Amino acid sequence: SWLQDHYHRRPVEEIQELYARLYTQILKPWYGQPRWEALKLYEDHTPFRLFPHLCEHAQRDFGFSPTAERIECEELGITFANPFRFLLTEYAARKNKTQLWYQCVTHGDLNPRNILVDELDNLYVIDFSETRLRNAVSDFARMETVLKFETPRVESADDVARLVEFEMGLAEIKSLADVPPNRYKGNDPRAEKAHRAICQLRHYADVATLFETDPTPYWLALLEWTFSVLSYDLIPLRRKYAAYSAAIICEKLTGQQHH
Repeated sequence: SWLQDHYHRRPVEEIQELYARLYTQILKPWYGQPRWEALKLYEDHTPFRLFPHLCEHAQRDFGFSPTAERIECEELGITFANPFRFLLTEYAARKNKTQLWYQCVTHGDLNPRNILVDELDNLYVIDFSETRLRNAVSDFARMETVLKFETPRVESADDVARLVEFEMGLAEIKSLADVPPNRYKGNDPRAEKAHRAICQLRHYADVATLFETDPTPYWLALLEWTFSVLSYDLIPLRRKYAAYSAAIICEKLTGQQHH
C-alpha cells in the first residue's frame, strides 16, 4: 500500500521510522554524493513548467490578481505581499542568477503515493519520470508540501487561520539547522503530526547539504510545489491555504512583512 495510507493510520513515531529508512538508507546513495555547483535556482524551480496557468487559477478562484501589491488574508484580518506578483516579475528577473549550492540526483516527485510499503515495512520507491540532478533539498521540500496541504483538517475559515499561523511558525527559521516552532493553535492532532514529520525532513535536508545552512534553496524548492497546489484537484480551502503559504515564503525571500 502507499506510504500515504500508513501515514494516516499509524502513530507518528512509526512514520518517522519509515522516513528515517527512506532518506538515510534507501536514498542515501543519491543524497550522499552532492556536488557543489553554481545553480540557477529560480529558473530550475519555476512552477510554470508543469502548471502554466496557476496564476489564472488563483485569480479565478480567490480573486488574487497577479498585478496587485498585496493579497488579503481575511481569515486573520491581515495582508501579505502578493506571491503571484513575485512569481511573474521576480522569477523572470532572477532566472539567470546563480547561487553556489549542492546538487545531487533527486527523485523529482517524492511524495507518499510514490512510495510503497509491504507487510514487513519494506519500502519501494516508484515513478522516476522526473528524476535528475537538482538542488539537493528538492525532495525534502516536495514531501513537506504534501504533509502541510493534504493531511491536516481544512474544513472552515478558522482551520485556514490556524494553519496560516502554523505556516508562520515554520517560516521563522533563519537557518536550515533551526527547528521551527509549532504555532498551531487549533485542535487537530494531525497538525502536530505534520510538524514533527516536517522537522525530521528539514533535519535530513540540512544533513544532505553537509550542514550548509542557507534556507533560500529550501524556500525556492518549497515554493515550486506550494504554488503548484493552486492547480491541484483539492478543495478550495486547501488551495487558498497554499496561496497564503506561498506569500509567507515570498516575504522571507524579500524581507517584507505581513500586516
